[in-house]
Amino acid sequence: MITTMHTIVLEPVTSTALAAIGYDLEAQQLAVQFPSGHIWHYSNVPLSVWEAFQAVPSKGKFWNAEIKKSGQFTAEKVTGVCGRCGDIGLLEQPCSDCGCASYQK
Repeated sequence: MITTMHTIVLEPVTSTALAAIGYDLEAQQLAVQFPSGHIWHYSNVPLSVWEAFQAVPSKGKFWNAEIKKSGQFTAEKVTGVCGRCGDIGLLEQPCSDCGCASYQK
């Protein structure tokens, strides 16, 4: 289970299914951003999986088969939508667009 939310640096990828990916070596946590802007964190991801993910030509196929459907990793959505303006950002943070609300699940 992911108990603390933190920012993982994301690297843009060329993919129709994914927008960016990142990895926190110390936490063994993978971050995946989708074209919608939403970000999911996956826990207990070994460095070997991250390295393989970076190396494959089809990031979307790898994510689907080796991360999402493998059942090995706990996933948590860490972004939400601002109830006022619809912007997407990190949960419980002030909206960076309107500043009037926080991002909610």
